[in-house]
Amino acid sequence: MMDEYEIWEQVVRFAKEERWDGEFTYATDLVNDLKLKGDDAYEFICSFSDRFNVNIADFKFEEYFYPEGDYVLRELLNIVLFRKIENKKKITLGNLVEGVKEGRLI
Repeated sequence: MMDEYEIWEQVVRFAKEERWDGEFTYATDLVNDLKLKGDDAYEFICSFSDRFNVNIADFKFEEYFYPEGDYVLRELLNIVLFRKIENKKKITLGNLVEGVKEGRLI
């Protein structure tokens, strides 16, 4: 069984293999920092689940990730039409480490 440091190293390696290079911390946000949304987010989380044997059956993608499309345009429409701006829950690389340790992502 891996310790937390080994899990962290594996999660960072996974993120870099998927598409990103750079400096990562436990607070690196998948949406705001890595710009994950829509199908890309779904594929990333599914690949993460497969790689680390993490159960995602109860993971609600729509609570964390925005759909595909132009985020700026959607926000402008929300302002112009006085619609409530949809806030998503934050998900970070630290959350992924916890998911590996617990064997599930919720």
